[in-house]
Amino acid sequence: MFRFFLIILLANLVTLHAEDATSRIDAALAEHWQKKGLKPNAAASDEVFIRRVYLDVIGRIPTLEEARAFLDDRAENKRAVLIDRLLASDGYALHWFNYWADVLRAQSQLTRRGHHAVFCDLIREALRTNKPYDQWVREMLAARGDIFNVPGTAFYLRDTGMPLDNLANLTRIFLGTRIECAQCHNHPFDKWSQMDFYKMAAFTHGNEFSHYKKIPVFRAAVTLIGPYKGPERSKMGPTIENSLSPQNYAGMVWTGLPLKLPHDYQYSDAKPHEEIKPGVMFGKVPSLATGEAQLDTFAAWATSAENPRFTTVIVNRLWKRLFGLANIEPLDEIMESSVPVIPALQVELESHMKALRYDMKAFLRTLLNTRAYQAECVRQEIAAGDTSHFTGPILRRITAEQTWDSLVTLINPTPDLPHRIVHDYLKRRRSIERDAVLSQRLMTSEEVFEGVKAAAATYVQNAETTQRLQGELEAARAADDKARVKQIGQQMTAVENNQRGAVRTHIMIPAAKKLAEKEKRFVAHLDGPDAGMQNSDLLEKVWSEFRDVSKWRDIFSVEEKRWSIPESTREAYFKHRFGTATSYLRASELDQPAPNGHFLREFGQSDREVIENASTDASITQALQMMNSDLIPRILQPWSAFTLSQRNAPDPVEAVYLTLLTRKPTVFERSRLADVGIEDLVFALLNGQQFLFVQ
Repeated sequence: MFRFFLIILLANLVTLHAEDATSRIDAALAEHWQKKGLKPNAAASDEVFIRRVYLDVIGRIPTLEEARAFLDDRAENKRAVLIDRLLASDGYALHWFNYWADVLRAQSQLTRRGHHAVFCDLIREALRTNKPYDQWVREMLAARGDIFNVPGTAFYLRDTGMPLDNLANLTRIFLGTRIECAQCHNHPFDKWSQMDFYKMAAFTHGNEFSHYKKIPVFRAAVTLIGPYKGPERSKMGPTIENSLSPQNYAGMVWTGLPLKLPHDYQYSDAKPHEEIKPGVMFGKVPSLATGEAQLDTFAAWATSAENPRFTTVIVNRLWKRLFGLANIEPLDEIMESSVPVIPALQVELESHMKALRYDMKAFLRTLLNTRAYQAECVRQEIAAGDTSHFTGPILRRITAEQTWDSLVTLINPTPDLPHRIVHDYLKRRRSIERDAVLSQRLMTSEEVFEGVKAAAATYVQNAETTQRLQGELEAARAADDKARVKQIGQQMTAVENNQRGAVRTHIMIPAAKKLAEKEKRFVAHLDGPDAGMQNSDLLEKVWSEFRDVSKWRDIFSVEEKRWSIPESTREAYFKHRFGTATSYLRASELDQPAPNGHFLREFGQSDREVIENASTDASITQALQMMNSDLIPRILQPWSAFTLSQRNAPDPVEAVYLTLLTRKPTVFERSRLADVGIEDLVFALLNGQQFLFVQ
């Protein structure tokens, strides 16, 4: 009982602190406006507020039901209640993933190596569990080991083979400092020297991706292959590459490789090729550890509340997401000369973030409850280089992801549902990859050598057959004998499978048996339900399993009752909903980034090659997408979320406006809509400016 009351007391204290912080932020802004002779913007209407907060917090427009519930609510604290509900929803993680994936350049196409998907899941999990920001970053910067046990290694694997670029990126992202220029010479516009860059890079340089040649047991096996003179020798190199490929990019290995200055280093403080010891650029100098522990030292220094840049950057990032500009611009190029627009505001933001122990949700809750955020937007255009005085959020165009997610909300009745199929596939694929990696690491170098030799013997035996089939294939193509070409292709596939099977027989299975014996469990790639499956086959298997309606009945049956779907069309409805539940998903549940030509890319989604590379600029192709793509016809289908929500609406025009713009039509608009059909109205509103902007 005492513990219960203690929890309640602590919760109340946190709430009081947040309310006090909200008041202090508003006071700092009001004092600044008074000095500048500015008037605060009027409070935004409920219609403007709900659409803004939905787009900012969960990345989509509210549904008709959600809009009506809020607008009809007469409680004085309904805005604060809505903010809390949205921050606690699944939509929060789905939406904010897009931002952090852009910042961290996360990519996850299923065709890419598994560590890319792990990186995306790392971001999702941090947001879903509301992991404190400093802990999240610290775990990434200190990460080494297998990616299955230490997902944070995916941060380093994102820049595999480019440790200096990775250092420049992390310094820009987390510390708001651009030092990439100093990689080649002293920074021309800031105080950083080339030596500063190399001292920072020396912290992380010994952490390298786990190519099998960097792991002692496999390196020893390669050494054994070197002098071997048997008939299999010519095929043993490719065989070990193939058989040990699971080890590549499976995590980070601390090699302790020292960092040396480049051959053309030209400054007097050191000589070319001189070995560099780790050192920090600014702030409190930590007590340096040796070996791989220096990663922990670096991570602790970078994420410390005492670090003069770490807190500054994150509060400006979150402020900019809600208000359109940061208090310090550019927020990722802070110099000694950088000055906040409102210094008192900067002090309040940083002290509040530290008091919250880097709880991003709690910090956003404070900002969302300020009078400034809930004011009417700033409509004046702010030119590049100019500042905002934050009398309200800046009028801004919604992002590619917000546009897509809002349209998905009109099609899919469960827009915040994760992609069950892909997540299940990735979970099962990782089990196979994890067990393959762990089992191989139980082998001795002699066992690896003998396994590779035996598998290579199969390659040698098949070499003559492969050469003969290739000649026959060329002859069949020259004769335009399509049947023979197909037959030979099948024979060549059988040979390839035979070679792949040799690797499995002589290396994968013996290793898996060792793991099964050691851990007393079944091993995914030995005797699990997906054992021996290639990735493409596994994906197809998972898809076929999820076509079973029983896996969706928990969702679809609830909807069927909610929308009163007739029993005669129930199965057809379920089939339709399977299509929308697997095709029209939130942007964060699709490939990262979407392929070229996709709606998201046309509307400016980042290619994830450069930090924060998204765009909200308008283009002709966007207009063509809105007018000619299948999205609007999908919205108007009988079983779309939009159409179902409009059923039995007493005022169809009002229902359309509330659904698309979260407001009722004006008297003037009604006077112009007497002869306009619902389909034309939907088309016009979706292609209008109001739909594509956050007011």
